[in-house]
Amino acid sequence: MARPVKQTVDYFPHYCDSNKTIPILENRYGNDGYAFWFKLLELLAKTQGHFYDCNNTLHWEFLLTKTLVKEDTANNILDILANLGKIDSELWQSRVIWCQNLVENVADVYKRRQAETPHRPSYDLQKHMIILVNADNNAGKEGVSDNRNRQSKVKESKVNQSKVESIRNDKDFLNYQEELHKEFNELDIDEEVRKFYLWWEEGRKQLKKPKLALRNWMVKAREIKKEKNNGQTGRPKQKRRTPITVIRGHEPLGPED
Repeated sequence: MARPVKQTVDYFPHYCDSNKTIPILENRYGNDGYAFWFKLLELLAKTQGHFYDCNNTLHWEFLLTKTLVKEDTANNILDILANLGKIDSELWQSRVIWCQNLVENVADVYKRRQAETPHRPSYDLQKHMIILVNADNNAGKEGVSDNRNRQSKVKESKVNQSKVESIRNDKDFLNYQEELHKEFNELDIDEEVRKFYLWWEEGRKQLKKPKLALRNWMVKAREIKKEKNNGQTGRPKQKRRTPITVIRGHEPLGPED
């Protein structure tokens, strides 16, 4: 069986100069707008093919979990990014996220791998399927470029879900969760555990030490809550500003904005 082609990267350029994107997002959503954009780029960089399907409820929930914003805020920010041309507006209408500038900025990685740079997918509205495109711009098979890769991914996903379920129902692990209720009593432990399982399943993580991974998750959740509380207490109330109308096509923008 052929080895699946890797279409993810571990990094992308983060340029210092910014044009319209960051100021507009920060003006409307503060630091949440800034963080959302770069967390989205991180997610796209680590997702196979560099596109993200928000039609999948688990994918959408993971995006909200990663960016730490509410659903309405996420939708509004993505609408702004589409209007600015930062993500593909046509694909976003089908709730698929694709950033052409990100792919172009990591093209050197694929050049060093002597591999083909991922191409913009298309979306079949009738079948509700993502169609991948090959180097000749011909539509490939529905959902994936190779059927064997799809079968391998499905098998891998099922194996990982089985492992997650076995841990989820393990008595010793459940007792450990109860211990965490006492240690992290300021957190909503049940909600954090739900997010932890979602992260585990969605990322197909092979966890050798689930207890340690869960505790590290709680430590991070505590830090995030503390930072949010500190920010809310010391942050001055902002005046409501007049909405900005964005006109596309006047200036090329890169994902570094």
